[in-house]
Amino acid sequence: MILLLMTLIAAPASAQSRSKKLARGTVNFLTGWVEIPKNIYDKTIEEDALSGLTLGLSGGIGMFLIRTGTGLYEIVTFPIPVPENYQAILEPEFVFNNEDKRVTRRSNDGKRSNKPTESSTRKSSRVESFEVGGISVEGD
Repeated sequence: MILLLMTLIAAPASAQSRSKKLARGTVNFLTGWVEIPKNIYDKTIEEDALSGLTLGLSGGIGMFLIRTGTGLYEIVTFPIPVPENYQAILEPEFVFNNEDKRVTRRSNDGKRSNKPTESSTRKSSRVESFEVGGISVEGD
């Protein structure tokens, strides 16, 4: 048994692939819970707070179970090249791999946009009031 395990681990041709599968499985198993707050946040940004708390929460719980289960599967089966060439089962590969996803915000007319609104780029030269070190300063 130990000899078989050493042979599987020591095979030079696919040692990198096996180690990557083991690392990917470990990371997904340990960080699967992050899917819950991530999905709540994403759904809140895309829709609204109610959707975030309902659909985001349920989607997050579902993805938590899927990602954690897939991580456990990859940990247990890391020496076996299944799927072919140790390919990732989930996309994105890790919970934090969503670089192509862009955060959108709603403009004043309710439409979603990736561009900043005019009011967010406009700078006001008038200061209403501010406080520094316990001293209140009023503007004109």
